[in-house]
Amino acid sequence: MELADSHNYASGELVEVTEDLLRSTIQRAETTLGLDHQDHNFKIQIFPNKIFEMTGIRAAYSSAQKTFVTPKIQHEATLFHESTHYLMHQEGLLFGPDLRTATLYDRLVDETIAEFATSTVFGYNAFASDLVGFYRGLKEGKPEALEILREQNPGTTIEQIASAVAGIDFPQLELFDKHKEIERTYMGTEGNFQAIQEGVEQLYQFIDRLPQSLITSTIPETVNMLSVENAISMNNAGVEPRKIVSQFKEGVKHSWDSYGLYFYNIVTSLNRSRSE
Repeated sequence: MELADSHNYASGELVEVTEDLLRSTIQRAETTLGLDHQDHNFKIQIFPNKIFEMTGIRAAYSSAQKTFVTPKIQHEATLFHESTHYLMHQEGLLFGPDLRTATLYDRLVDETIAEFATSTVFGYNAFASDLVGFYRGLKEGKPEALEILREQNPGTTIEQIASAVAGIDFPQLELFDKHKEIERTYMGTEGNFQAIQEGVEQLYQFIDRLPQSLITSTIPETVNMLSVENAISMNNAGVEPRKIVSQFKEGVKHSWDSYGLYFYNIVTSLNRSRSE
């Protein structure tokens, strides 16, 4: 699933979604992920743009129905992003297809791989390159952040945007910071899972205390910030998507869950690449 924020990618075009186009996009994603080209069976469900505006997403892949849900005119990078989810599902490596039961790490693993693969091909624009800075700017009422949000909401004024965000705690930033501290502890103890157990428990307690009205925005926005940052870091470190996917396959063979794969493969790979 991709959030309907300002477009994240530096390249790619708007295209008309057809079965042939989607098949070629899937093949391109297969090559990026290091998977064998196969015959694919899927469905496409075209929804009006207004539906996506109401739900706050740009596109989605439903693993239950093997269906891509999208408006008729879509961005190439978004189709690629959803194709990555589709392929990971085909490989048995999609951990959170049902968001009602998905853990934070299910969603974080899925989105990190989709963002990593997509950004490898299309790159990120300036907005996506500093998502965390954007949210911190909103919290602090910085004019440049307010202007970005105004541009994303045509018909509004800076004053209206400033009034709307005034006093918001932005729990996604607190959740982001808590998680980054867990990652630092993990690497500081050379990959000791026991050392982060208490921090992870506190992280989930923080999520459980969030009002239900904030859950639907806080979790996906935090996952988006973390997965984009992961993608940027992995690309900068020279990590290849096919290497991570290969590691995931091996981990799943040994019954690793998303929590273990996230720290052992993604976080450790980043730290190892930085030190080489």
